Amino acid sequence: MFKNLLTYLRVIPVITTYYVIEKNVISASNADGVSMEPTIRSGDIVVIDRFTYKYLNRLRKDDIVVAIQPVNP
Repeated sequence: MFKNLLTYLRVIPVITTYYVIEKNVISASNADGVSMEPTIRSGDIVVIDRFTYKYLNRLRKDDIVVAIQPVNP
């Protein structure tokens, strides 16, 4: 019982760190659709830098912006 508790206590910081990084710093997504071809093709993996926009508010010319599709448009 005590060994299982220690395992859970070791996993919690890892999960928390992953969540914070995924939501605030950097994440990955698959491109879906042909609207960005030939720059990004459908199925390409795109790395999203959330930190620069969220905390530094820096958008520059030629940046690609990722928008989340709403559930009920």
